[in-house]
Amino acid sequence: MTPTIHLEIIEKQQSYQAEKYANTVCQQVISATIDMYTTSGFHKPWVGYLVVDSDVIVGAAGFNGRPENNEVEISYYTFQENEGKGYATFACKELIKLAKFQNPEVVIYAKTAPEEN
Repeated sequence: MTPTIHLEIIEKQQSYQAEKYANTVCQQVISATIDMYTTSGFHKPWVGYLVVDSDVIVGAAGFNGRPENNEVEISYYTFQENEGKGYATFACKELIKLAKFQNPEVVIYAKTAPEEN
């Protein structure tokens, strides 16, 4: 079976008790994302996502809210044990596709730490 990498929406009202979500970092990401929805709202596709490879959560990505002034910020993160495997690149490209599908003119940006990461 060929591994399938995809983004899974972090829904605001879903149980994340299945084993694939058991990783502590994964639970923290889900919790923080759902908390973010209480302040910024839940507006698909401008939401948070889990990066999934063959039913294994390998990272997270998402929009930091809806576009404002035709600009939107994205964030993406690979869980430490999965770094260097192209998951962050995949997530970034998928977020760009989602944003451009909604609005081809939207400006997309991401902030990063000054140190190597």
